[in-house]
Amino acid sequence: MFQCEHCGAELEKDSNMCPVCGYDRALAKNLRLEYAEKTLDVLEKYGAADKPRQSASSVVGFILGLASFFCGCNIILAIMAIAFSCESGQNLTTRKNAFSRAGQILGVISIILFVIALILYYAAHIDIYNYIRL
Repeated sequence: MFQCEHCGAELEKDSNMCPVCGYDRALAKNLRLEYAEKTLDVLEKYGAADKPRQSASSVVGFILGLASFFCGCNIILAIMAIAFSCESGQNLTTRKNAFSRAGQILGVISIILFVIALILYYAAHIDIYNYIRL
């Protein structure tokens, strides 16, 4: 036994119409299918059907990239930003996931700035007079 989707009355297994309220199950099913097809057509027409969603790992990668950049080019946060951004499956050449690309770029910039700061720090502390012989 089935129940009517409209009024809740019990229906026979093979009946398409409710004897109490007159609800037509077959017509309602066809209308739902038409609505779903039209919705899909509209989404495809305006390009929303294939629009990717931002994955959680790409958003986390972006946040870690920002944190690594603004926290003194923290190398650990930069590596984590790149790892989380790459985990979402996007590389630097695709334009589908902006958070993923931004996280990767911020992570790479932070690593480059960290290496430059490290080189400048050690260059400033080298006693150059011990290495030069006159």
